[in-house]
Amino acid sequence: IAAIGMASDLFNLFVCLELMGVTAYVLIATGKKSNAAYASFSYLMLSSSAMVFFLLGTFGLYKLTGSLSYEGISRGLEAISGRNQYVALFSLLLIIVPVLLRVAVMPLSLWLVDAHAKAPHAVSALLSGVLLKVPLFALLRVFALSPLATQLALPVSYAGAATALIGVLLARSQSDAKQLLAYHSISQ
Repeated sequence: IAAIGMASDLFNLFVCLELMGVTAYVLIATGKKSNAAYASFSYLMLSSSAMVFFLLGTFGLYKLTGSLSYEGISRGLEAISGRNQYVALFSLLLIIVPVLLRVAVMPLSLWLVDAHAKAPHAVSALLSGVLLKVPLFALLRVFALSPLATQLALPVSYAGAATALIGVLLARSQSDAKQLLAYHSISQ
């Protein structure tokens, strides 16, 4: 978690997010409830598939700027123009969407309820308190890379607001405490 805040380039950010994800997969699978392994596996498949796009976006920014460091990418993106701005915007989008999956923004939060319900109690608390909030720091760092990323900030803000509203509405209809916690985590 600390390494995400200290990462100075996109590849190290990717590695830190993946290490955090692997930890979550294993912890969810340790649940004694039936289908805990399935809940963990579905989160693994969704998250790992999404992180492939993170790597593609990182490659796109590296191809444009010649750097993986935040500072090098920021400097490189200031100098681009024309068609390359669209490539940069698309690359940033490829990085942002997997992070939104980790943050559990609707509709990318399908994995969360099952993972919460099947995980041990302590893991559910860890999921809602840490593993959903830490990727927000990564998201902020990606948004700070370029003025182009600010074009994506408004739609992400709307998705976050919709997620909060839907999370509260779904939480009100739950009788299972762990599913209530999952929807409450989404709404924060």
